[in-house]
Amino acid sequence: MKGTHAEMKERILSAGRDVLLDHGYKGVTTDAIAKRARVSKKTLYDAFPSKDILMEEILTSLLKWSMDRWDEILSGPEGAIDKVRILLSFMTEHLPQLQERIFSQVEEFDPVLWSRIDALRSARLKRMKELIVETQEKGFVRSDLDPDLWLAFLIAIANTVVNPKGLMTARTSSRKLASTIGIVFYEGILTEKGRAAVAQEEEK
Repeated sequence: MKGTHAEMKERILSAGRDVLLDHGYKGVTTDAIAKRARVSKKTLYDAFPSKDILMEEILTSLLKWSMDRWDEILSGPEGAIDKVRILLSFMTEHLPQLQERIFSQVEEFDPVLWSRIDALRSARLKRMKELIVETQEKGFVRSDLDPDLWLAFLIAIANTVVNPKGLMTARTSSRKLASTIGIVFYEGILTEKGRAAVAQEEEK
């Protein structure tokens, strides 16, 4: 299959991301990636000299997509309280799948790579905490809320509930369940002033 070296690498990385999301970190093989990318094993190894290098680039590119979306939301034109809502929706919809199929397995099998991933993830969670503090100072969010505990509860519940077993128990879709979790964690922290501001924004 023709294409520049850069195009071929991106084709293989894209296939690798799909295989990774379908089968998890432990289930990825170079055979599966080559088949999904419709390239030979020789072409795959011409682009990536070893499976370790390939896996690191696949994970880095997948993480970059996630982090780019975080940064896009954080730098958007919305106010702090609306950014919290958008981030909640993104977290509850995508975090559980990444955590269950990828992050937890990377942490077990490649601690060095995990430390880099965790540092990037922690930086974004810190920014979300800062948004919560900002909304508290403006009176939109309850002052008795502990941002660190709130984030810990959110991540734990999202990871526990938005997965195949949780979906079977709830008998609903992952999108609907994620939306419900977002509503509970978003609306439950708002003050009367915060609810009024959200209602006013929704009327526009």
